[in-house]
Amino acid sequence: MLGYLPEEMIGQNVFDYLSPDEEPATRTLFQQVLTRPGVPVTAEFRFRHQDGSWRIIESVGTALLADAPGEGMVVNSRDVTERKRAEATLRLQKTLLEAQGEASIDGILVVSDQGRILSYNQRFVEMWGLSPDVMTTRSDEAAIAAVLDQLQDPETFRARVEHLYRHPGEKARDEILLRDGRVFDRYTAPVVSSEGDHYGRIWFFRDVTEQKRHAEELEQARQEAEQARVRASHYARSLERELEFGRRIQRSLLPADLPQPPGWELAVRFHPVWRVAGDFYDAFELPNGHLAFLIADVSGKGVGAALFMALFQSLLRAAAERAGDAARSDEAVLTEVFTSTNGYITRVHKKAHMFASVFFGVLDSVSGVLQYVNAGHEPPVVLGADGGLRRLAPTGPALGLIGGAPFNVEGTILAAGESVLAYTDGVTEARNEARDFFTEERLLALLLPPAPAAAGLLDQIERAVHAFAGRAPLADDLTLLALRRCSA
Repeated sequence: MLGYLPEEMIGQNVFDYLSPDEEPATRTLFQQVLTRPGVPVTAEFRFRHQDGSWRIIESVGTALLADAPGEGMVVNSRDVTERKRAEATLRLQKTLLEAQGEASIDGILVVSDQGRILSYNQRFVEMWGLSPDVMTTRSDEAAIAAVLDQLQDPETFRARVEHLYRHPGEKARDEILLRDGRVFDRYTAPVVSSEGDHYGRIWFFRDVTEQKRHAEELEQARQEAEQARVRASHYARSLERELEFGRRIQRSLLPADLPQPPGWELAVRFHPVWRVAGDFYDAFELPNGHLAFLIADVSGKGVGAALFMALFQSLLRAAAERAGDAARSDEAVLTEVFTSTNGYITRVHKKAHMFASVFFGVLDSVSGVLQYVNAGHEPPVVLGADGGLRRLAPTGPALGLIGGAPFNVEGTILAAGESVLAYTDGVTEARNEARDFFTEERLLALLLPPAPAAAGLLDQIERAVHAFAGRAPLADDLTLLALRRCSA
């Protein structure tokens, strides 16, 4: 397990191989074993491997001789390092699933085949006005009984539920009419593992009252229902397949088509270094008609960064769409987005020590006024029509780093022919085969007048980075975003 030859260890002091910070507790533990013959003691230790790495060893120690306490002990051990790592990964995945459930606009309920409530989120309780006493019973029948008097057609509701429980393999979607005028969209599917094991049924409830009252929002309701079906499949898979499915979801979270306001060009380039990425971007129209766009980089790499990327992106977009009504200024919208997102991350996920650098801009495409918050991100470059450059410096710390941190909103005006280039550090920190960095100086040297179209500018930078790197693989996610004003 530890890579040593017998002659390298026999006769040596065991404490020379143990982690130094564990030595006092280990000596106490050894003493307990020696003084209690016949009583096995189980513990975990960190042992130094022959290659210098540390391995987590699970050991069971017993005094060597019952009639000669203190003479020595025999210890049986096994290497549990990979198991510990797997447990840590599972805990992180569980945290993400719970965060997605609580951040969802849907009321979510999971019920076992025996009618026991396995899981629910606060949104479900709020939608149905269920009391703590009802939820404490963990009984689906009790929950059904508590909501029947709210329904316009309780008998049909109960009959439909009973039918689905008699046919556990069926999926269904329908609408529920409430006596107070609300309309709930209900979707349900079986919870089945990849091995075919059936665990129960998951229900999604969404209040679509406003969608029904406004015909123009019906298409959005359809898209949200599709997302609900994707999430249902997401919850039904095993954790091993969840990672692969998470990669697909991450790509679907990014906008396939970018909004293009009249007289403006918006383009992005996104190159994950691994199957999943910590970088992300987004662009969408706010309810007041202004263009919201952002680029971000989550700390770390791989699965952990990708999981938190989904959380950050969902929180930022949901907060912006919720706050961005016509009655609020762009400055107020940005302040609300960053205050609420930072507060949630630092309050709920403080122990994960995850954060993200974010540049978030809101553009009035008519006036050219750009309001922005730079939360610890690489300063975007504004390329003037005459070749002059100015930077959009940080206005606050990275998101999720400091609870209660202020995020100042700054502004600038983009004139005709001016462009904004935003990027992640995967661009400037790209390396060639000699391990040299691409550097910010090389990037800025590419920004010469006249500024090309947004897509052309990004193509030019991409070619330069790949030519510089040569055969060396990218070491970090590479994301570029360009916004150009074509006309006044």
